[in-house]
Amino acid sequence: MAVRVFHCDDSHAFRVLVAELISDEPGIELVGEAAAAEAAIAGVSVCRPDVVLLDLRGGDLGLELITRVHVAAPDAAIVVLSGWDGPIDERALSARLDKGVSGQELARTIRSAAAARRMTDGIDRPGP
Repeated sequence: MAVRVFHCDDSHAFRVLVAELISDEPGIELVGEAAAAEAAIAGVSVCRPDVVLLDLRGGDLGLELITRVHVAAPDAAIVVLSGWDGPIDERALSARLDKGVSGQELARTIRSAAAARRMTDGIDRPGP
């Protein structure tokens, strides 16, 4: 079964790049994307991804988005993929990557986050 990924980033060019990287990876499927917080919340609610990639820096994409994604898709792993290096409650995340990460590292992190989340299904997890 493929790992289902939803990507939220205000940069169209970066969303295209990530889509290209993911399309080259067997076992990973991009099921949705959004440029803004409200669209991301609606998208993860419908798509029910295994992993959500979030940029926290641009536009209306901020720290509160982590909490809102947890509510909308409580079973999804959240990976912050951002150039923003401010403080985040890391307990709410599966991973944090800089936008300069390689495609191989991104794929590895997506797979690891999904596998870890599946292993903890049914176990109380720390929230945001």
